[in-house]
Amino acid sequence: MTDLVDPDGYADKLAEWWRGLGMCAQILTTANRDEKLFSVPHAHASFGQSFEDYKDELFSWIRSDRTAGLKAVNFGYILMKKSLQLDHSDVLQRVIESPLQPIHEFVSELLDFQELRRSGSLAGLQVHTTPGLKIRFEQAPGCSNVERTALVQGSFWHTEYRIDLVMQSLLEDAATGELNWDTIGERNLEQYAIALVEKGLLTVTGTARQNKNLPINVTGSSTILIDELESKTTPTCLSNYLG
Repeated sequence: MTDLVDPDGYADKLAEWWRGLGMCAQILTTANRDEKLFSVPHAHASFGQSFEDYKDELFSWIRSDRTAGLKAVNFGYILMKKSLQLDHSDVLQRVIESPLQPIHEFVSELLDFQELRRSGSLAGLQVHTTPGLKIRFEQAPGCSNVERTALVQGSFWHTEYRIDLVMQSLLEDAATGELNWDTIGERNLEQYAIALVEKGLLTVTGTARQNKNLPINVTGSSTILIDELESKTTPTCLSNYLG
């Protein structure tokens, strides 16, 4: 875990830094913090600090941020895995809640999916909705527009996601337990399915195989964008808040 400055640029940095065999990586972010939110926990000492000392330390942090040109800092995680199946890098970025429980299982499953996707080996997989998934519908009185939000309550791996009608239909089909990747390919919905797996709303099981007959290139991260709600927590130096 680390403080990430401009996390949107880390995918290119990781790909540039990596040497040797292929690699899969995940950049897991929470919420951006401005100079005040970032500096306060660093400037605050748990014991024996006068107000003047605290003020001087706080101003020192803020000056340092401004000198460096930092607009916001994100608390997050960078996870990397060497891949024997790939000869290139695959980097995925997503929002999570600040985890208070282990998320290794989710991370591992997604890394496996990244390898399968990059190698074009998704055919034959069964597709399911993640346990605990809910879809919330919101509609203003007198308005025909319906906003759909997917969420998994109590999960630190998930946040809230704005989805459209196509995604809702795909999630409902997966909830039947009878959806597979071949059917998704026949419907030309692979990019949607990849996006939903990357956000943790869909899961895959079974034995994958390569299917060169499918016309859609699935070797890159999905081109479908899903709006993610940023976490509001700022856990950096959490112990400093307890002083």
